[in-house]
Amino acid sequence: MNIKPMAKLRYSPYSRLLTMFLAGAWAAISSAEQPKARVVSVIHAGATRDAANPRAFFRPQDNVVHSMVATGIRRWTGQQDLKTAWRSLVSPGETIGIKVTSAPGSVIGTRLAVVRAVVRQLLAAGIRGRDIILWDRRLDNLHTSGFVRLARELGVSAEGAMEAGFDRLIKHEAALHVPLTRGDLDFGKKRYSRFSHTTRLISRRLDKIIQISPLLHQPAVGVQGNLYGLSMEACDNVLRFKLGRRFQKSAVPDMFNMTTRRGLILEKGFQEVMDKVIQQGGEGIQKLLPPNIDTTYAFFYRPESPLKPIPPLQAWRFALRDALEEGNQIEATVEILHPNGEDASSQTFHPDGQVEYYSTVSKAVIHVTDALLCQYLAGEVRLQYSSVMNELRFSNDAVALDALSMDDLERLSRGARVRVPPVNRELLQNAAGMGLGVDARERIQVERVKLSAAARNRE
Repeated sequence: MNIKPMAKLRYSPYSRLLTMFLAGAWAAISSAEQPKARVVSVIHAGATRDAANPRAFFRPQDNVVHSMVATGIRRWTGQQDLKTAWRSLVSPGETIGIKVTSAPGSVIGTRLAVVRAVVRQLLAAGIRGRDIILWDRRLDNLHTSGFVRLARELGVSAEGAMEAGFDRLIKHEAALHVPLTRGDLDFGKKRYSRFSHTTRLISRRLDKIIQISPLLHQPAVGVQGNLYGLSMEACDNVLRFKLGRRFQKSAVPDMFNMTTRRGLILEKGFQEVMDKVIQQGGEGIQKLLPPNIDTTYAFFYRPESPLKPIPPLQAWRFALRDALEEGNQIEATVEILHPNGEDASSQTFHPDGQVEYYSTVSKAVIHVTDALLCQYLAGEVRLQYSSVMNELRFSNDAVALDALSMDDLERLSRGARVRVPPVNRELLQNAAGMGLGVDARERIQVERVKLSAAARNRE
């Protein structure tokens, strides 16, 4: 090949223009291929001010917040009818867990008014009160922050992740040893453990999670937020990560993924239920399937049929046979392929008869950033380091919401000339690398909706 023309191009006056054009084209192509996140932001100037008592500072108004939540959910789902909008996220008969942040208290933690609005709308959408659980790490924090009282008022329940216990099968492993504390799964049995386990509340009971997190500074990771708030509050043996902060950037995304996508099928008796389903000609098979999976998916059990999908009941029978074979002590995995041929889930059959699943679809159907108030310096209530924002944000992308929250915390603390530790965004980058969401601000599309008193009255 004659390289002289290429050499001439290199030194020609047009080479720089051509190089810039090609670089721009490549950047545009790369950007188009990268995933984007969508966030709906609802703002109402009167969300925290009582019109009858304008001197009262920061009092969330139930009627205004209700309107903000309704607007956000309708806008997020694209449904004009509020009941239909909620039904596109959750369904009657499912157990819905509303994750709150209660330890900081009701002023700088999740606000009662936001949770009250969400629960009332779920009840109006046909979700039974007995199927709604307000939860956080500890029940005593739910008590002191008023969530237990709120649950009684609304006819729902409130539970602590620690009090529900932790699941030995669903665990994150890290060789970081700090003495176990009371409430950890193996406390009293051993001094150290390299495992952090998911609460049984999620792994065995909840079908869907709605997370409502405050816009609150967290020294170790920047923002209390969604990633940290769900992963660290839903698992045991987390003191080691709070003391060894450099491990959080990898542990938090992994535990978030584990918590929202892994669980157990049934409490017990998979074999018995499967035999009954076979006798009834397949009726009730949904009980044995992972969340968001149906029989249109392709089921593979490679040791029996390496390339050809087989009916789910047949795949389960083979896997159970191998897992329960005396002296075998192996795990048997059934792979589940989406009809699109790309997204894969799985069911793992353990020698003790329990069946674990991994789903590509997260249990967390919507995250809400409670930005009615932003406290940009962590600790107890410090209203001198706070800013009223009167805003709620909605998305299924926890990473994008946390990225926006970090932007706010940096901006507000800088504007107030308050020195806070520099934000380390490596945790968000790791989460994005795992496919949990989008961390790059230029790829986060924010749809802003400003409500007025007139709009609220039409609600």
